[in-house]
Amino acid sequence: MQFKKLIPFTFLLTLLIIVTPVLAENNDSDNDVELKIKQSINSREEKRQEIEDQKQAKAKDRIEAAETRQEALQERIKDREEKAASRAADRQTRLQEQAAIRVRNLVNRLDLRLNAIVTRFDSIFDRIESRIALLEDKGIDLTSQSATLAELRNQLSDIETQIANIQDSAQTIPDSENPRADFDSLKSEFNQLKAAIKQLHTDTIELIKSLRQEVADNLPVDSETTDSSTPTPTEAAESTDSAESGE
Repeated sequence: MQFKKLIPFTFLLTLLIIVTPVLAENNDSDNDVELKIKQSINSREEKRQEIEDQKQAKAKDRIEAAETRQEALQERIKDREEKAASRAADRQTRLQEQAAIRVRNLVNRLDLRLNAIVTRFDSIFDRIESRIALLEDKGIDLTSQSATLAELRNQLSDIETQIANIQDSAQTIPDSENPRADFDSLKSEFNQLKAAIKQLHTDTIELIKSLRQEVADNLPVDSETTDSSTPTPTEAAESTDSAESGE
């Protein structure tokens, strides 16, 4: 009877002995699977991170390459602008030098012509003065004509001063900061000079006519004083022709 009671217990013990290793093996297997799953997840995460890092590195390389190209482009643009500015400055310098040469040539031509005008008027006035003295020796009253001649010499002196001022102004134009404005101012001065010369020419012709009238009114036609010693209006006109051609 006791033996029968022991049989179930023995059976259970045997079963336990058999099952325990199996259970232990299954438990180890589960642990291995879990570990492999974790390793697989970690591996995938590492690959994903590696891919992300590569993408970021490529994106950074593209940005840096774009920035480098932009910098190179800006440098080329700056270089072209500097070269263009240099060419423009060289062009401006050449133009200024050419303008300076033209101005100097113009001033030199004007100087010769204007000095010739002054010399011609001086010569005419000397001849008029000599003629007045000769006629006064003949008893003709030429007080008014003498006063007019003195006024004409004063006008000529003023003209010489204007000529000197124009010459001084012309010398500063090539180095001026605004040569165009200074040249326009010089032209204005020259126009005023031309007007003064024209006025002197007109007044000189009137004086010559007055002297000839005095000769006609006071001396016989066959008098020796009716020679060509008195300047003619044509001679006075030739003085202003030079001023006109110098414009």
